[in-house]
Amino acid sequence: MTTKKSLVFELSEFETDPPGSTTFVTLDVLGETGGFIGASACVLAEHDVVDFLNRLEKLANGVGGEAVLRGGSGSSEDVRIHAFPADSLGHIRIHAVLAEVPNHEYRCRLELFFETEPQPALRFVASLRSAIKTRKTGEFAMFVKGGATA
Repeated sequence: MTTKKSLVFELSEFETDPPGSTTFVTLDVLGETGGFIGASACVLAEHDVVDFLNRLEKLANGVGGEAVLRGGSGSSEDVRIHAFPADSLGHIRIHAVLAEVPNHEYRCRLELFFETEPQPALRFVASLRSAIKTRKTGEFAMFVKGGATA
């Protein structure tokens, strides 16, 4: 039996206010592992998302380093994606943390750990980078194992 694991990014909005200033991207992230599903959303500066993609591309091309994307409001970290080398064969390890908006006194979160090969990471980088460049909203799978995304 294969357990479904997935990490999907959804670009849902681009906003530049006032025109000519920094563009912000609304990013919804959905993760699934071991039957547990978590989702979170954040607004990030477009250049932070592009920087994450550039670093992930270098990592997937064997240059090394790591790629980190963090989003939230105030001191709250609602989304954290950390990609780093898994081994000397070029595999990439991903650690994702998705936290939901606090419900009364507690805050639920889902942590996912998985490894991927360079090619799927490069396809993710290319598709998300193209969407940002053309201001296209939609879903972009960073990792899917044991199932398909909608």
